[in-house]
Amino acid sequence: MKSEDDFDDPEMLAKAAYRRRKTWVVGILSLTGAALLGLTLSLVYGWLFAGDSGLPALIAVMGFLTFAFIFELVQRRFDDRDID
Repeated sequence: MKSEDDFDDPEMLAKAAYRRRKTWVVGILSLTGAALLGLTLSLVYGWLFAGDSGLPALIAVMGFLTFAFIFELVQRRFDDRDID
């Protein structure tokens, strides 16, 4: 059970702030990635099946791959610094 002293402990407060920051950053990046993936798939579908230009699809694919790489780097940074 938590006592009143736990809320004054700087280490406990730092751990809570770190977990909150990790949750927000990963959550926002996940939603952004899902939106970017949807855009990429719609542009690739338009290119393959509707005869649209392939340039926007290529740009979207490259953007999604870049985003996926950045997301992986952020995840690794959080995993390396994980506080138990």
